[in-house]
Amino acid sequence: MKTPLFNPVLRHGLLLLSLAALLCGLSAGATAPQFMTYQGYLTDQNGVPLGTNGPQNYSVVFRLWNQPTGGSAPLYGELQVVTVANGYFSVLLGQGTTYQSGGATDPQPQLSTVFTNPGSLYVEMTVKGLASGADVTILPRLQLVSAPYAFLAANASALVNATSGANVITSSGNNVSVSGAVTATSFTGNGNGLTSLNAADLTGQVPAASLSGVALLANGNVFTADQTIDTSGSADLGQAGLKLVAGSGSTSRASRLDFLNVPASSSTPQWTLINDYNQSGLNDFRFVNDTGNAQMSLLQNGNVGLGTTTPGATLTIQQSIQRSEALRLSGTEYYAGNSDTQGISFLVGVNRSNNRQLWIADSTQVASPNSSNSVIRIMPDGSRIDSIGTDGVTSRPLYLGYNSTMILAANGYVGIGTASPKCPLDVESINNSIAIGVYEYLNGAGTGGPEGAQNVPMGIFSNSRIVTGYEFDAISDSRIKEVVGRSDTREDLATVRKLQITDYRKIDKVQYGGRLEKGVVAQEVEKIVPESVSTSTNFIPNIYALPTSFGYTNQMLSVALANPHGLVVGDRVKLIAETGVVTASVTAVPSAQSFVVAGVAQAPRQIFVFGKEVSDFRTVNYDRLFTTGLGAIQELAKRMDQVEAREAGLADLEQKAARVTVLEQQVSDLKTMVLQMAASSKATKLAGETPASGNPETGAGQRTRMTTASLAN
Repeated sequence: MKTPLFNPVLRHGLLLLSLAALLCGLSAGATAPQFMTYQGYLTDQNGVPLGTNGPQNYSVVFRLWNQPTGGSAPLYGELQVVTVANGYFSVLLGQGTTYQSGGATDPQPQLSTVFTNPGSLYVEMTVKGLASGADVTILPRLQLVSAPYAFLAANASALVNATSGANVITSSGNNVSVSGAVTATSFTGNGNGLTSLNAADLTGQVPAASLSGVALLANGNVFTADQTIDTSGSADLGQAGLKLVAGSGSTSRASRLDFLNVPASSSTPQWTLINDYNQSGLNDFRFVNDTGNAQMSLLQNGNVGLGTTTPGATLTIQQSIQRSEALRLSGTEYYAGNSDTQGISFLVGVNRSNNRQLWIADSTQVASPNSSNSVIRIMPDGSRIDSIGTDGVTSRPLYLGYNSTMILAANGYVGIGTASPKCPLDVESINNSIAIGVYEYLNGAGTGGPEGAQNVPMGIFSNSRIVTGYEFDAISDSRIKEVVGRSDTREDLATVRKLQITDYRKIDKVQYGGRLEKGVVAQEVEKIVPESVSTSTNFIPNIYALPTSFGYTNQMLSVALANPHGLVVGDRVKLIAETGVVTASVTAVPSAQSFVVAGVAQAPRQIFVFGKEVSDFRTVNYDRLFTTGLGAIQELAKRMDQVEAREAGLADLEQKAARVTVLEQQVSDLKTMVLQMAASSKATKLAGETPASGNPETGAGQRTRMTTASLAN
């Protein structure tokens, strides 16, 4: 696991802690909660939030220091198990366990005692066993700052010894004790010039004018300087206190502290802090505005309510009237030496349908709601997460992953590797390395390339190979088809014989490597089988060159090329930058070798011009050609059957011809034999015409009678 880079965003709970510390003397039962809320956002070194795939627990050591670096021992330390979900975590400091390291134990006093001394405090976090089992300490330490009402506690600290934390002023009944000496440069009237005066020795009435700037009179007076109650001179006074005691005569009388406007143009307080608002003995604190409505409540059990006087949880936010938002968390954004006063906004209950939404966006985007600005929205209906314009109506694309690795478009299309999906699922292989590979290739090395773009009716588009681990199945059930006829295989054969199989190389050699390929050309196929060719919108590499120069101003990119580009105003052109593919419209054509596009979000460091977009980009349906080829094969099979039948007949004829040849030879032999026998017979006849005796039928000259039997011999 890589060592994470943490980006904490502090959400301090100092308001309640400091305010409770200031007002701890207002009621005998009012005590400050000994916890402090601390929230943050954690990512790894690649900026990926921790706990993305589900909540994950980490052991974290929290320490409080009084200096930004170094130090021998912290003021406070504890160990907690922190649950991180999608990078976010929230803990209550003060609930952790004691932490020991190297034989030393971190101090763990009550948190309220850590904040008694003035000066800056810093939070340090150490994540246990994170980087290959090693502990990771987040640096630098983060300084704790005051929440708005925590400045009230800064004034209350004047009642506490700044060094020891001991009380300077205490009270018992109607008596007030001051630890240390009361020093005045001068007195007017009976006390003029007195020093080290025991208050018990004072007699008579002190004029009100002499107390101006010293004590608050019943009818009110104006302080001309900060009022300080110092208990540093008394070792017996443990803490400073300021008490507001309700009047006598009732067991439930409200105590109040009014804050008037400056200058006090009206006697109506702008804000009033009231204990036991309803005088019912509940002893809750309420902040009431000038109309008398309680805007914030702090119950004795520690629950805080905003917009409600009966918070049922540690923090309850409730809108009594319809507002545009119920909660906004916003702060300063900081990154790599830059800062922006408008940080992230976290809005709960925005004023949209049913008012049950969560928005996360940049503060500047939600400041002026419109359809162009977009926010991440979480809806309660089925735990839906989407992106929507800040007008709350217009759907916006939702990008997932670095550099738009995946997008859920507003029309429901999903793109992987492309920010402009052309069908329900568009999978493409463009990435930074491929984009940079364009430049490497033109210098004689590198592979990779830009993605294609089609918007013909498709379910999945990929500009790279699709590999299956087993087989590819296509739906072909007869019950979903209306059969209109059978293919004429003779025509299929004639069609196949017309198709030209071509050897070629792709122009985009960065994407396809310049390898030799074999196939058909759509424009040629279209003339033979037009129904197998469809048109779509796509970018063609008709320029495919590095610019000689380019400039960027206010999202306008001007490009100069070495050769004519053939672009006109209104054409869309594809550019490849180091961050990926950029598609933009041509707004001006200063010359045949230069053009200007608009809407480029950021200035590129490198650029490559791929080509323009065309609406008649042709695609071949190879399934149609394949099935046509099957028909041609069937026709060839039929003809082969006929040939085989003819060959069988020819074989029979050849056998018969062979027998005829034998017979002819036999006949020829017989003819020869007959001729020979005839010649022999003639010779015999001639010899027998002169018989040996006078009897022609007997004797040596007797003629031999020829019979069939004699021929056989």
